Amino acid sequence: MQIQRFDSKQASTGPAPGTWKLPPGRAMTLSPHQPGLLEVVYGEVWATFDGPHSGPPNDLGDHVVRAGERLWLAAGQNLVVESWRNDAPAFFSWDPAQSPAAAPRSVAGASCATP
Repeated sequence: MQIQRFDSKQASTGPAPGTWKLPPGRAMTLSPHQPGLLEVVYGEVWATFDGPHSGPPNDLGDHVVRAGERLWLAAGQNLVVESWRNDAPAFFSWDPAQSPAAAPRSVAGASCATP
């Protein structure tokens, strides 16, 4: 799993065309057939990866991903996302990519592992 930050004016100005909306209280499961990047462009999502997890014993695959951050997903990896806030939606985009190098740098403090 890899969480990375990207620079985008969209992250601070709200949802952009071509993004998926996650209303409060709704969840979505992503099971991509090819690797790619999930970009949160507005709000925050709670993202849960399926196991097994290779981090510390308390790593259950749960992460809060904020506007301006990306998650790398390998082909066949499952991820459940939902809006982190109960009173506001979140917006994200999904873009196929060949490698996690497509994202510029890691978020400080996040445990990152390339697939």
